Amino acid sequence: MYIEQRLRFPEGSDVVVAMEQNHRHLAVMEPDPTAPGGVRLQFKGFMVNVLAYLAQGLNFS
Repeated sequence: MYIEQRLRFPEGSDVVVAMEQNHRHLAVMEPDPTAPGGVRLQFKGFMVNVLAYLAQGLNFS
């Protein structure tokens, strides 16, 4: 078995990460009709990109 096959979740999974706004990460409320209240909290910054890269590589949703 290849190492890539052992490190990925075969059916995908969800992950939740706690973040807070600071000088490197900006919290932004973006319109989203599917979210409660019509807005969704999004973060902008380098760590968001790092987490997205890791999530894609590990097959997280």
